[in-house]
This record gives sequence, structure tokens and C-alpha cells, in this order.
Amino acid sequence: MVHINQFYEVMLMSKRGLLIAVSGVDGSGKTTVISMLMRILSDKYGIDKGKVIYVWCKYEYKLIKPLTVLGRIIFLRNSDPLKNYNDYCKKRKSIFRNPLVARMYRVLMDIDYAFQILINIKIPLLLNKIVICDRYIIDTALELYFDYDLEIEDIVDIINKYYKRMAPKPDIQLILDIDEEEAMRRKNDVPHIDYIRERRYLYNSLAGKLNINVLYNDTLEKAEQIAHYLADKIFALLKQYQQSYG
Repeated sequence: MVHINQFYEVMLMSKRGLLIAVSGVDGSGKTTVISMLMRILSDKYGIDKGKVIYVWCKYEYKLIKPLTVLGRIIFLRNSDPLKNYNDYCKKRKSIFRNPLVARMYRVLMDIDYAFQILINIKIPLLLNKIVICDRYIIDTALELYFDYDLEIEDIVDIINKYYKRMAPKPDIQLILDIDEEEAMRRKNDVPHIDYIRERRYLYNSLAGKLNINVLYNDTLEKAEQIAHYLADKIFALLKQYQQSYG
């Protein structure tokens, strides 16, 4: 076993943690890969489990949840994405065509999300943790594409602004890919195959523009290989810390 707690001590000297973000469509195996990764970091590399934390950090309604519930009652009460996905998307987009509603939602969302990033990402990094993030800025910004009828370039701009203004940029970032039919077989709560298809296209498009590696993940064997790939990259980063601060 290769122990890198000595490298972790160097990370403490550098006064920062590590942020790893794993993104991708529903059913692409993000949680499975992360679970394997955390086991490998402990078993193969000897990193104490307390030094590695898992977080889910795609934007969730927290502070503004009462407002979103009220909005659904007013605007979407007769629309069910599981019964008619296309109708639901059209009605949701129509809400955000109102400039006041669109602007207010973005402001409140950014405030809410900034608080979530502070708790889930920034504070653990300040405590020198290795933070493994299941979904992050890319996944959050991607959803705005559908609500606001944006272009890919607009999403890239939103992502860069998030990193500049309020969110730490990942040290390691990866997008997992999966065939739409396989994703639907894995997940029983996805409203429609078009939901996967649209997002899969956007993830791959964003990966090209942001220079993010995309790995296809359709078996447990591939998930294990991806987990080892990420563990080796973490090892390499910590080794760089040793060379820089040792």
C-alpha cells in the first residue's frame, strides 16, 4: 500500500484542500464512481476517511424553497413532467420570459447557491479536506439553459462567472457519459428520454468548450477504472504539493 498521508501533511502546509467535481447526466454512475474512489483513497493510498468528504452540490432550493413551491402552485399546478414532459418544459420556459421574474429568480438563486457553496465547499476546503463533489457548477448552469433559452456560449459565460465570483474552481473535473437508453434503465425517476438526451448533448458540448475530460461509464468495471484514474490524479496533485512545499 502506498501511503500519502505525508503528502496530505504538505497539503496542510499549503493551507488549502482539494476539490474534485464529477458531473454528468442522471444514471451516468457518478455516485457509484465516487463511492469507489473514496474506498480506493482509503485502501490503496492510506488517506484517513476523515480527511475526505462527499458533497452533493448542484443547486437545490433551500432558502427560496417556499417561493418555488408557491410558484409551482400558481404557474405549474396542472403540469406534470412525468405525464407530459414537453408541455411541462414549455410552461416552465414561459414563466422565465417575464424579465422581472427571470431577474428575480437569478438573484435569489445566486444568493441561495452562494450559501450552499460556502457550507459544502469553501469551509471544508479551508479545513484542508479533500472534497469530492457529486455535481457542481456545470450541472447547475446547464439547467439554466432550458429555463432561459440560452446558447452554449451563454452557459460557458455563466460557469466562468460563478468561478470568478463565488465558487472555487475544481482541481480535478470530470464528466461521465452514458447512453440514453442505459441511463433510463438505471433511473426510474427521469421524466422522459429526451430529458437525458438534451442534457447529454449539452454536457458533451460544454466539455469541448471548457476542456473537460469525458469518460463513458456503462459498466461496474469501467466505473472502477474511472475511480482509479481519479485516485491517481489526486495522488499526483498531492505529490506536486510535496515538491512545492516540502
